[in-house]
Amino acid sequence: MANLAHLKRLQHGVENWNHWRDKNPRVRPNLRKANLRGANLRHVCLRDADLFGADLSGANLSDSNLRVIDLRDADLFGADLIGADLCNADLFGANLSDVNLSDTNLSGAELRGAELSNANLSSANLSEANLCGLDLRGVNLRGATLCGINLRGTNLNSIDLSGFDLSKANLGKTQALRTNFKQAILTGVCLQDWNINSATTFQDVICEYVYLKDNQQERRPRDGIYKSGEFTALFQQAANTIDLIFADGIDWQAFFHSFQELRQQYFDQDLAIQSIEKKQDSAVVVRIEASKDADALAIESGAKQLYAMKLVLMEQRYRAELQAKDGEIQAYRQQSAN
Repeated sequence: MANLAHLKRLQHGVENWNHWRDKNPRVRPNLRKANLRGANLRHVCLRDADLFGADLSGANLSDSNLRVIDLRDADLFGADLIGADLCNADLFGANLSDVNLSDTNLSGAELRGAELSNANLSSANLSEANLCGLDLRGVNLRGATLCGINLRGTNLNSIDLSGFDLSKANLGKTQALRTNFKQAILTGVCLQDWNINSATTFQDVICEYVYLKDNQQERRPRDGIYKSGEFTALFQQAANTIDLIFADGIDWQAFFHSFQELRQQYFDQDLAIQSIEKKQDSAVVVRIEASKDADALAIESGAKQLYAMKLVLMEQRYRAELQAKDGEIQAYRQQSAN
């Protein structure tokens, strides 16, 4: 719980509070789970303060010093943080819905698990910030600084990131279907197991090199840099491809049998295997080519159903073969005993 003396001092006004902070720089304010709903804290100095689980919904924290602050699990719904300095702040699990974070400094901030629905991050500095696993759809990122940001596992579907500087960002495992990267800077990004499709746009992307694994592993190209337009040529998927993802590995016999039946069902769609790629943790991605007017969703659904059926049949056959072998072994033992 909050230190009552600290809480009362803050309630006496920002000017009084900031004067006390200047006189006591070594004291770490304890405002854990404090009720500061709707409070006017503009220009307040809460640097390194503990506000774990605090209620700051609707509060005015604009132009405040919130560097290294602990706001884990805090409720900031609808708060005003315009121009605030949140450098290296810990916002893990915080509610930032409808929060105005425009022009804020969030460099190095921890935002995992935070709720950002309808948040305004326009012109915010998010360099080196950790937004791992968040859903950024509906978040206003216009003019934000994103270089070095950790977006691993985030949902970027249908987001317009055209012209953004994403250099050295971690885009591993991101969902980037229909995402617009037109003229974005992608030099040094990590692309491990990201999910893109033919509607993901890479027109005029600026990229000298990328990494296919975390921690700057598997650099591409291995030597030198991509020539102008080379990244787009390599990563822009054709409009007539379908990715079949097998997260737990693949039974090749079952797959090829099911794929033959799939081709028979869609004989007029010119189905063919374009590529097979082994991902991390035994995952396999099989990319299928199809005609331009093919129903990709229907083909993907049909492929999964046929593969599942073939797996069941293969398992039944394996069990029957094992039972037959067990019978042969039993008969041999009986014959030897006789």
